[in-house]
Amino acid sequence: MEELNERVAIIEQDLKSIHRRLDIAEKSAETINKLAVSIERLTVEIQRQRDDIADIKNRMADIESVPKNRWNDIWKIAAGLILGYLFNLIITKGGF
Repeated sequence: MEELNERVAIIEQDLKSIHRRLDIAEKSAETINKLAVSIERLTVEIQRQRDDIADIKNRMADIESVPKNRWNDIWKIAAGLILGYLFNLIITKGGF
């Protein structure tokens, strides 16, 4: 009978140990789950920021292209005026 009591005592201690380990594992799983949710939120926020940055880059490219377009327009107008002036000279002088 004493041997049976010793075995029961050992089994009870093993069960307590198992319960402590299980509690620790549950807390770890909960912590890991919270970390996973936080990482997911951070990932979504980073993607939003990347989208915003891409939008800003596109807007900046549009803004930077305005002066280039103006210069192109000025050159086109100047070339048109010069060609028009030369054409006018040819017509008024009785060229060809």
